[in-house]
Amino acid sequence: MILSLLACYALAPRKALVFDAPGLKRELESHHVNGFGFAVSVGGKAVSVEGDRRFSLQSVMKLVVAMAILDRVDQGSMALTDKVLMTLNDRSIGVQPIAARIGPNGYRASLSELIQSAVQKSDSCAADVLADHLGGIQAVQRFLLTKGMDGIRIDRNERHLQAETIGLTWQPSLGDPKVLKNAIAHLTRAQRDAATAAYRRDSRDTATPVGMARLFSRFADGKLLSPSSTEWLWGVMQGTTTYPTRLKAGVPAGWTFGHKTGSSRTWRSLTVASNDIGLAKSPDGDRVVMAAFLGNSHLDDKARDRVLAAASSAVFRHLSRSIRR
Repeated sequence: MILSLLACYALAPRKALVFDAPGLKRELESHHVNGFGFAVSVGGKAVSVEGDRRFSLQSVMKLVVAMAILDRVDQGSMALTDKVLMTLNDRSIGVQPIAARIGPNGYRASLSELIQSAVQKSDSCAADVLADHLGGIQAVQRFLLTKGMDGIRIDRNERHLQAETIGLTWQPSLGDPKVLKNAIAHLTRAQRDAATAAYRRDSRDTATPVGMARLFSRFADGKLLSPSSTEWLWGVMQGTTTYPTRLKAGVPAGWTFGHKTGSSRTWRSLTVASNDIGLAKSPDGDRVVMAAFLGNSHLDDKARDRVLAAASSAVFRHLSRSIRR
């Protein structure tokens, strides 16, 4: 009798995830914040606010670099165990914990170590070394085009992008934090203002919320990378340590969440980019893809994070009651 009941339960169709797309769109639009762009995809339904507007990617690009490497792994031309020799000239700008391991004789890092550091810790040095290993940052854009992904531009590695947004021209010595700090100190306010204005106008290294949500949906559906690469990168994404106060803060308990964040420097209270792109999975295997961008904001750090967290919370409020907290 018990076995019969269990068999019936196993064969019973699982209740489909209900998504109130119109209700979510109304809520997102009623709480509109200047510079906010958002796209979400659930079970074939999609909702967006400023979905076709371009936003600066910042460190979100590091996840795309990782995907391009894994595509080469799938093709058999690379392996996650492959080692890359790093030298001090490979240092970048910004967060780069792996650079601390580079000694007089360099440091040999595996591709898996570089991907984990780039995605989980937003390591700019790791991302740039991965891009160099592909043959240059242009290879990442070719990967996107080959996969039929539009709405996303990857034009510069982290070294060049970050130097330009500050008002500097990249040179390897800027990889030394002390040299970088001194170079920034010698810039005039007018130079910083001009660099920030140029950065805000620049269409390079940008993406639309719809474009990023489409990329993540393809990844979640296993149509971007092989099953083994998809599963491995999904595990890496779940270990992301940056900005748990953004999209992750709105994900219900019991769900797994993997994501990649991106943030620009703040100059004179203006932050050009505060981003978070993520994939949430329910215990039953339901998937929710979210791409959130907040551009050109004068809000402080915590307030910007709350905007993204509120959007994430709104998504889950408009799903079926069965998966609510």
